[in-house]
Amino acid sequence: MDNVSWWAVASALAAGCLGLSVPGLLATLPLRLRPLPRLALAAPASLALIGCVGVIDGLLHLRFHWSHVLIAAAVIAAVLWPIREKRPLWSCPRLSALLPVTASAVSSVAFALVLLHQVPSFDLFSQSYDNLFHLNATQSILETGNASSLQLRTLINTDRTLSTYPAGWHTAAAMICQITGVSIGVAFNALAIAVVSVAWLPGIAWLTSLVVPQRQRTAGLCASLLLGTAFGFFPYALLIWGVLYPTFLAYALFPSGLALAMLLAHVWLPRWAPAVSDQVRPWAWNDRWMLLGLAAVWWLGAFFTHPRSLVSMVLLIVPLVLWICARAIAVAWKAGGARRRRMLWWLGGAFAFVSVAAVAAILVVFRVFHVASRPVGDHLNGPQAQAVQTVWDGLWQVLTQNALVGLGLDMTGSLIILAVVVLTGLVIALRRADLRWMVVAYALIAVLFALAAGSNSDMTKILTGLWYKDRYRLSALLPLLGVPLATLAVLRIAALTRWPRVVALGSATIVAASGWAGLWAPVGAAAAHEYRLENVKTTDFVDSRQIAFMQQVADVVPADQLLLGDPWDGSGLSWLYADRRPVFPHLNGQWDPDRLLIAQHLDQIESDPAVCTALRHLNVHYLLVSTGEFDGGDPSGNKFAAIDAAVSQGLFTPVLSDGESALLRIDQCS
Repeated sequence: MDNVSWWAVASALAAGCLGLSVPGLLATLPLRLRPLPRLALAAPASLALIGCVGVIDGLLHLRFHWSHVLIAAAVIAAVLWPIREKRPLWSCPRLSALLPVTASAVSSVAFALVLLHQVPSFDLFSQSYDNLFHLNATQSILETGNASSLQLRTLINTDRTLSTYPAGWHTAAAMICQITGVSIGVAFNALAIAVVSVAWLPGIAWLTSLVVPQRQRTAGLCASLLLGTAFGFFPYALLIWGVLYPTFLAYALFPSGLALAMLLAHVWLPRWAPAVSDQVRPWAWNDRWMLLGLAAVWWLGAFFTHPRSLVSMVLLIVPLVLWICARAIAVAWKAGGARRRRMLWWLGGAFAFVSVAAVAAILVVFRVFHVASRPVGDHLNGPQAQAVQTVWDGLWQVLTQNALVGLGLDMTGSLIILAVVVLTGLVIALRRADLRWMVVAYALIAVLFALAAGSNSDMTKILTGLWYKDRYRLSALLPLLGVPLATLAVLRIAALTRWPRVVALGSATIVAASGWAGLWAPVGAAAAHEYRLENVKTTDFVDSRQIAFMQQVADVVPADQLLLGDPWDGSGLSWLYADRRPVFPHLNGQWDPDRLLIAQHLDQIESDPAVCTALRHLNVHYLLVSTGEFDGGDPSGNKFAAIDAAVSQGLFTPVLSDGESALLRIDQCS
């Protein structure tokens, strides 16, 4: 595959950054927001718009187009315009703003280089199980114009007309393709960099600004931006193992969501909530409702990225809520009298609610895990859920910032300087009453990660089942708190010197550079392995030879026909390279009766008329085959055995062949 031009890469990166920011910035333009929260909330607002427009276009039978998102943003801005603040919406940025902008740019470039420096071409994609669906889902949006999250999963649940799957990632990637004309592989890589630059870094900077001293705000912003891409657990691991694009996108929104939660607690419960330092101006009563509205928009945007990941957001918020409740109880108890009695009534009600919720959770666990007929131990035994070490190994990895980035024990190695800084930040936070909830949250995540990676017990599966007992989904939450904690440590050390701002910036740069240097070789090697494209096919989906062959298929197979093939041999990517929709666009799915019949009985085509009937219903006349199978084949049994059997029996007529791949014509049903 030819290398992609720098112009194509630059245009895709620009389209990704603009697509994730401009709609949200336009829609929130009339609101009273300072620059940092405005930038941090742009991506969640944009994703909320992208998701809603996709659903509305689907309901109205309109083809999705990126311009529809801008139109929706402009309409919302027009509706909100009467409540705009009576002052200029834009002002000339101060010179000090150039420092965070520079830090953000350096961090984004460092992330891109660490992740992709060993990948030979920018259009390569991760050859992993989940990515076959993500690639075809994006191609489906481009081909059919249907970007509705209510129907995206019908791509693989073909027995239904309504099957939901969050389309945020896929629609954003499709927008890049629409705007620039680049391939989906280029769009995916560009979007990953854009997500870090536009969503993750502004969000983590905003979250950090709420906990650092106000006099050190600029230095804190720069430090957090630099440190934001120095951790292996996130953003790198989710882009190498899996690959978990929707989860990666959802997690990139979490810093801004947690910052919103802290501000909501601060303005609605000022007596008990943790103090925040981001108080350039006092919050008015109307701002409270604005924050509630922004929180609703954030949750909507996160819902269109990956709803299941919102469980992780709840895990982050629970320690904050418990801290607020503990403060409220202490204040009421100290006041005594009627206030203490009311507190006891509230406490009793809360205890009853928690008890009922616990019983309900146990019943849900029994139902979801089918405990009555199947032991808990029989669940969550996939490769991502298998224990690969001891629990103590996991805790040590958290302490030393030694991140798991691949299946098994592929690790980045210990990042000692970063680890020391984070541990120092934990000590500082532990000594601040308003930040102890962050220490509890960090410890809770660390323990759950260690259990998921180091234990296969039934209790571990119950505790981590909401994350599929996936160690990567849990460990990716650590940097969200690790960055503010490390920034606190850097600022505290710098405050002991005569030049605190200079020392803070220098220290943050050194710590971040040590992280990038430590991640450079292991992350690059792991990414090169996942984004590989060999000349000879082994266990990948496709190789360069098969791609070249599929590009010839379009000259033979009419555009209105579906192309049959076993998706495990790479034929599931015919939509990308042959522009012909595959009958089976993923390795697994809930297939309709016609597809099931073909998968299970194609080798009986000459004796069972129902096979030809199914082929006619789907308008299938050609079969694409190739040697080799992804990852050695289906570990749960070959669901497409009849396709392979029909090929081995020589039932069909060869049309094209290169010795590795072949296009066969099905003549029995003509």
